[in-house]
Amino acid sequence: MKTIASVDVGYGNTKYTTKDQGNSYHHCCVFPSIATPYRKNHITGGIVNRRKTVLIQLENNTYEVGPEIERAAEYNNARPLHDNYTGSPEYKALALGAIKFSGHKKIDLLMTGLPISLLNHKANEVKSILEGSHTIEGKTIDVNEVKVIAQPLGGFINFAFENGLYGKYRDITILVIDVGYHTTDWITTTGINIQDARSGSHSGGMNMILKAMAEKISCEHNIHYDQLNTLDASLAKKRLHVNGRYVNPNGFVSAAEPYIEQTINAIKSTLGTTFDIEQIILIGGGSSYFSNLLSQHFPGRYIHIDDKPIFSNVRGYQRLGAKLIET
Repeated sequence: MKTIASVDVGYGNTKYTTKDQGNSYHHCCVFPSIATPYRKNHITGGIVNRRKTVLIQLENNTYEVGPEIERAAEYNNARPLHDNYTGSPEYKALALGAIKFSGHKKIDLLMTGLPISLLNHKANEVKSILEGSHTIEGKTIDVNEVKVIAQPLGGFINFAFENGLYGKYRDITILVIDVGYHTTDWITTTGINIQDARSGSHSGGMNMILKAMAEKISCEHNIHYDQLNTLDASLAKKRLHVNGRYVNPNGFVSAAEPYIEQTINAIKSTLGTTFDIEQIILIGGGSSYFSNLLSQHFPGRYIHIDDKPIFSNVRGYQRLGAKLIET
């Protein structure tokens, strides 16, 4: 049986599937998209277990990536938020780290994705980076073939599989919005037919939301608050330490509404008209922050948010890969 794996290297988080539940629906995992230069730690003398990370050797430099990378990273370590992200050593380190954590010794087909704005001129670069043999911590993993698709297409495919698109959804027009860390991407589709002219990308995602929240925290507490990684991690816990006391960070989300409005306006501008949009699928780590304003801009439309929307794309990659292997 051919082996399929899927990796989604986002600006904020890196998602991947593991081999333990078959090709049709894999278990999904995530770690922060932070790749930090490796510094050997002699402090513990080997008494404390090493953090859950892997070391990726790239030419003369070694990077550390993984679920516990924040134990190794510098304070408020910056993510590379630029259009040449795929050409950076951090991107390659993150992708290879995900491949290592997937647990495969050999991958016949690796599925991955890119923002719509980068797909046409970066897909071949990604293929050249990931195809071939990779030696990671002394073990070789072979990747025979890589396919790169638009990130929100992965979320749409996942929705289609779970909701029977070939039945009741065959003739309706759906807007798929992927709220990532650095960009928000969207596709418009009628059934399985993508409307390219009504699909696009906008610079503004979870990072934009976090910056607006940090500015409000700074203003209200009379400090300069810039710990975006800490703020991001605190949202699920609803507990953030600021100026010696704990606050609920979700109370600052309203500061991001003007920026979310700008992104929604960019989407509507590309759509041209909205009367035919019957349903909206929200995917990506920042999707929950868009739902209220979207319901105001698209009244009466059903807005669907996946369970664990951070994994929508990588699940869709895996499902599409399984279909491609069959043909």
